[in-house]
Amino acid sequence: MTARFRPEGDRKPRAARFRSDPPPGVPPSLYYRDMLVALPKTVAALITSNVWALVRQELGSNEAVAEWLADVVARRGASVLLHLGDRTIAIGPGTREQLLGFVGVHHGWLEDAFGPIARVDPFGEDVA
Repeated sequence: MTARFRPEGDRKPRAARFRSDPPPGVPPSLYYRDMLVALPKTVAALITSNVWALVRQELGSNEAVAEWLADVVARRGASVLLHLGDRTIAIGPGTREQLLGFVGVHHGWLEDAFGPIARVDPFGEDVA
């Protein structure tokens, strides 16, 4: 497993990228949950479509993975980015203001990494 962090002098938030499958016999949901929760809140946590697929295979449905992801966000106490296909979604714990604050503070880094932000739509409501 490898992790890469941005250099200390870089003003962008640090991001960790792990290239590892769960060890044999370890459920993907537990392996990735523990890995994401252990990251410092100052490091952007990103779930890719590959992680989603492994957890879905274990848990059996997208709804179960969504519940797992909500638990990960709550345990982490910080936003988690979900990148599926051509979309990246920031899922934050707590209030609408906290999620908007996360996107507002990190919008430059998010756009550099994933492309222009088309809209911010917390709780189904267009805001920007």
